[in-house]
Amino acid sequence: MMEMHNIDSTLVETAKNEIAQAMATHQKPVLKFSGGKDSLTCLYLLRPWWDRLTVLWTNAGDPYPETVEQMERICKLVPNFVEVAGPGYLRGHAKEQTFPADMVPWTATPIGRACIPGSPSFKVHSTLECCAANVWVPMQNAVRELGADLVIRGERETEAHRPPITNGMVDPQNGGTQLMPIRGWSKNDVFAYLRTEGVEIPRQYTYGMGSLDCLHCTAHLVEAGSKLRYLRDFHPEAADEYERRLRLIQSEQERHVRLMRIALGELEPVGEEGMGD
Repeated sequence: MMEMHNIDSTLVETAKNEIAQAMATHQKPVLKFSGGKDSLTCLYLLRPWWDRLTVLWTNAGDPYPETVEQMERICKLVPNFVEVAGPGYLRGHAKEQTFPADMVPWTATPIGRACIPGSPSFKVHSTLECCAANVWVPMQNAVRELGADLVIRGERETEAHRPPITNGMVDPQNGGTQLMPIRGWSKNDVFAYLRTEGVEIPRQYTYGMGSLDCLHCTAHLVEAGSKLRYLRDFHPEAADEYERRLRLIQSEQERHVRLMRIALGELEPVGEEGMGD
C-alpha cells in the first residue's frame, strides 16, 4: 500500500544532476519504459530532455488494456516513443496451453510431456526464460538497432529482485552506459515524487501489485498476491482464465512437492510413489 511521504528534495536534485551530466556526454539516450512507478519517475525526471530521449516499451503480445491506454498517452506526450514488438510467442500460449511458472516440474515441460504417455496437454516453462524471450531480448535488440549509447533504467537498490546492473557500468553490446538515477530511492520516495509532479499513479499499486506486464502471466507470484482480485475487479474474463491456468500449474507442483516430502521421509508413499519401474 502507498504511504503518505514527503520526498527529500536532495534526492531529486541529485538524480537530475546525474541525468544532466550523462545527457551532456552522450548522444543517443533511451529510457527502458514499462509504465510502472519507477520508469514513470525516470520519465518525468527526464522531462527537460524529452526532445532528445527515445522511450522504449516492449509489447510482448498480451498487455493489460490499461497499459495500452497508458502507452497511447505517453506516445502523445513525448516526441520519440517506440513500441517494441515481442516475437509473438505469447499469442500461442492459450492455443498451445503453455504457461510460465516460478517452479517448473520437469514432467510438465514439453520434453517431459513427450516422455510420459497420457500426460496432460498443458505445459509449463520457466518465468525468466519467458521474460527473456518475450520482453528482454526484443528490448535489447531495439537498443542496439537504435545505436543507443546511454540506457536509463528505473531499478532501485531497495528492490528485492533486480538485474545485476550497476550504475555507470558500460556495456557496449547493450546500449553503452547504464544510468540508474533513482537507485537510492525508496518505494515511498517514488510515489511521493509522482504525486508532486501531478502524475496519475497506476491503480494496481493500491492492490499492492508491481508493474503490469502480461495480462495472463502466471509467474512472478512474489508480487502477484493480489492479481486475481485485481483481475476480478477490472477484467473478469481474464480472471477466470488466469485462475484456471494457476490451478493447472498448482496441480503439477503439488504432485512434485509430495514426491519431495516422500524423498525426505516426511510422508509415506502410496502404492508405487517414488519407486522405479
